Amino acid sequence: MTFRARALIRLGALKHNLGVILAAAPDARVMAVIKANAYGHGMETVAHTLDGADSFAVARLPEAVRLHESGIDKPIVLLSGVLTELELDEAARRGFEVVVHCIEQVELLEACGSGRVTTWLKFDTGMNRLGFDPSRSEELLQRLRTCSAVGELRLMTHLASADELDNASTDEQLAAFRKIVRGFDGAVSIANTPATLGWPEIAAAPESLGIRGDHWIRPGIGLFGISPVSYTHLTLPTKI
Repeated sequence: MTFRARALIRLGALKHNLGVILAAAPDARVMAVIKANAYGHGMETVAHTLDGADSFAVARLPEAVRLHESGIDKPIVLLSGVLTELELDEAARRGFEVVVHCIEQVELLEACGSGRVTTWLKFDTGMNRLGFDPSRSEELLQRLRTCSAVGELRLMTHLASADELDNASTDEQLAAFRKIVRGFDGAVSIANTPATLGWPEIAAAPESLGIRGDHWIRPGIGLFGISPVSYTHLTLPTKI
């Protein structure tokens, strides 16, 4: 007889974990990150369970299409954006939101004459992975604001070491991002799970960063019961 490994997932725990995260940032909107098949938990099932989320984020277009065709009608964000005109057309047709993190994606939007895609402009404030140098913020904001393919324009960055509560690099990233969002009227997203749970100034970003539009948090692994920060440093309503 052949035995296979099997994971039993309590769907009620997913809802509970989302509630714990929301309690840390009650005024924020939630972009639930369920890329990589919801970290192996079953993307469609997880999305239909997390009805308290305002939107869902995946890495690439095929994942978004799967979610959309499973009946998810909430906004779906492509964290890696799109790379071809065909992908952009598909994203626009299905109402997906795209992240723009390289100049080729900006040029793709500028070359597209149709569609009004909600666009997240991502800046690299210290993660050193994806995103634009903050020094280019004025140029890129101007280009995308005048781009006919861009509908609503939003801003995003990613914190590299928010799970290390005494790491000064997070304060440095916040300072860099604060300069970009100053005077910006649209939605902004900066807080991943550790930033939401461990950094009150980020959970309260509209006040601390001067955000004028919606404040979006992006919980990922915390939805699945893993805290990226030590509970000895936190006061939570209950453990994840």
